[in-house]
Amino acid sequence: MKPNGGIRLGYQASENWRFSFRNSYMLIGGSDNPQNEKNNNVRGTSFERNLSFRTTIMDAALIAEYNLTRFKLKSSFVPSIFAGANVYYSNPRARVAGDGEWYDLRAVGTGGQTLYNGDYILDRDGSTRLAYKKIMYGIPYGASVKRHLTQKVILTLSYTYNKIFTDYLDAVGTDLYPDSELIKYVNPDLGPVAVSLANPGNQPNTAQRSYSDNNDGYGYWGFTFTFKIY
Repeated sequence: MKPNGGIRLGYQASENWRFSFRNSYMLIGGSDNPQNEKNNNVRGTSFERNLSFRTTIMDAALIAEYNLTRFKLKSSFVPSIFAGANVYYSNPRARVAGDGEWYDLRAVGTGGQTLYNGDYILDRDGSTRLAYKKIMYGIPYGASVKRHLTQKVILTLSYTYNKIFTDYLDAVGTDLYPDSELIKYVNPDLGPVAVSLANPGNQPNTAQRSYSDNNDGYGYWGFTFTFKIY
């Protein structure tokens, strides 16, 4: 769990409908390694591959929100649902054992992207496709509960999930592990570090880095303090 923050600017078009601009900033990450002896592969991943990542996400969204009930009293709790569209930036990074530096996984091409001049990636059936981008789009949606603290200040508890259209938020897709010599050749400044980032578990080149081709997604809880300008 990591903290996130952002700003909101909204317009109450009617008693039920509200339209807003939202900006969020967050840090997400994950690792195949268990965090402690009780965490025995609870995520269903293969610890042998030893992959990990961390990425900063910055997004901007336009949201339409519908209040399911009315504000009757200051103490009223008003539930709502919302959905919209957003653009977001992400750039997954990782470290290698014994090295405190964070390396840009997209630039290294841990799935083989740099073997094709950074534009294409080798798929599991031998075909090529475009590598993932840093700026992409998604569909945020969720639900919230609002309550007035004063005449002009509203406190909101909400959950937002962002449906995205890439499997590379964590830099891990169904591509094959790249050849060690080739990944070192296209990353001459990193050499064996590039190999460790792409294949830290020393898996065979015929294996897939992931066996799920479902798209990734990200979500977050939020407390929002809204001040009415007028």
